[in-house]
Amino acid sequence: MRVTFDTTATVTATATETDDAKPAGRTLAGVLVPYGRPGNTSVGTVTVRAGAITYPPAERLSRVKLLNGHDRSLPIGILAELDDTDDGISGRFVLPDTPAAVTAHTEAVAGLRDGFSVELDDVTLADGEITAGRLSAVALVAIPAFDDARLAAEATTTETTPPDAPARDNDPEDKTMPNDNDNAGADVATVDASPRVTAAGIRTFPEFAAAVAAANGERNRADLTAALENITRTANKDAEPAQYVGELWSGAAPTRRVVPRFRNAPLTSYDVHGWRWAAPPEVGQWTGDKTAVPSNAVTTEAVKVAATRLAGAHDVDRKYRDFNDVSFFDAYYRAMAESYAVESDLAVLTDLVTGGTTIAGGADAFAAIVKGMLAVAPVGPPSVLFLAPDVAASIAGATASSAPALLSSVFNSVEGLSGAVLSDLAAGHVLVATPNAATVYELPGSPIRVEAVDMVNGGIDAGVFGYYATIVHKPAGIAVVTVG
Repeated sequence: MRVTFDTTATVTATATETDDAKPAGRTLAGVLVPYGRPGNTSVGTVTVRAGAITYPPAERLSRVKLLNGHDRSLPIGILAELDDTDDGISGRFVLPDTPAAVTAHTEAVAGLRDGFSVELDDVTLADGEITAGRLSAVALVAIPAFDDARLAAEATTTETTPPDAPARDNDPEDKTMPNDNDNAGADVATVDASPRVTAAGIRTFPEFAAAVAAANGERNRADLTAALENITRTANKDAEPAQYVGELWSGAAPTRRVVPRFRNAPLTSYDVHGWRWAAPPEVGQWTGDKTAVPSNAVTTEAVKVAATRLAGAHDVDRKYRDFNDVSFFDAYYRAMAESYAVESDLAVLTDLVTGGTTIAGGADAFAAIVKGMLAVAPVGPPSVLFLAPDVAASIAGATASSAPALLSSVFNSVEGLSGAVLSDLAAGHVLVATPNAATVYELPGSPIRVEAVDMVNGGIDAGVFGYYATIVHKPAGIAVVTVG
């Protein structure tokens, strides 16, 4: 694996003349590999362990090329000097008098391309730390990964001949390579032996195929580079599509537990009229023999109940209708219907408690239940039972949350008995009733959906309306018993 690090570089700019009137060369110097400092790479943030990097000996340092960027087909200099300390590896490169080298040197001095990025081959990574690697090339880059990887420029005279600087001869694959000085006096340039692709010389399809394969090999090298810019989710949230899931579940939809347990009838008028016996006619024992037949005083009383209204509405931005957002209005009306169910159930419970008969309580919950059933039984089967949460919790030592499960034995103890624990029933109360003791009248279709256009404010006035009336036929058929 090849790893690339951006590091601190210091430019030393020179352009002196030799005896043969040729430029002596230009140099760039700086830190190549800092030890123990984190840097961003293509595999994340890593550090380099001190002494982990191997490199050619002093006489073969020129094998390490300075590249323009990380393009190995564009070398612009050779490594002339290397210094390995406890802080890191520093180096100095000599740049020839070529157009690309001159341009790169000029950009470095000007601060445009002012960072070193080293390429390490045969890298070993352990817990984000490079523990082994071989220096193979160095690139001149514009933005280094390390914060201190910047160039400092100064104009001094340098030599093109690499000095005999001490260095570790620890290049594992360079032991049999000839010394560059073996060809003293000759114009010798050591280049990377890896294949390079050029257009020149391609005349046949096999040559073209080979060139393409070589190019793919160049692109697919397992490089790890710190010269790459970070692309993070935090900085690019707009590029990540969101998953829309619509309305979230908010719990089981509430249902009415009081209204369904009594008689129900359609409401056809705003006022409901009826009558009942105040003193019903009665029979008695009769002796016969032309004696008077028993007769009692009979009276009636009128019952008149006005319907109660329930309603709710909102001024909704008309964009939901203009863009045909059916799901929004479905959710809106569903929520309003659930609210209507809760409120109408509570209102009917209040009417039953008000219209029923209050009875002094028993010593405990069971005593109160039995007392209520005995009071209602003469009117009709006491098959409706409602308990306040604290009363339910007192049964078998249950808590308010676990009481419903423990009450199954209570509700199953009487044939046809049904009921519920109602948080809206006053604390310390039990309600026992026969279903025919009351009738709940409700306008068919309630809650009725209504919409109107709010032209001035650009909205849709949406809401629901409902009407109901509760008539208690027989107060004795509803017993409200206190406990304790």
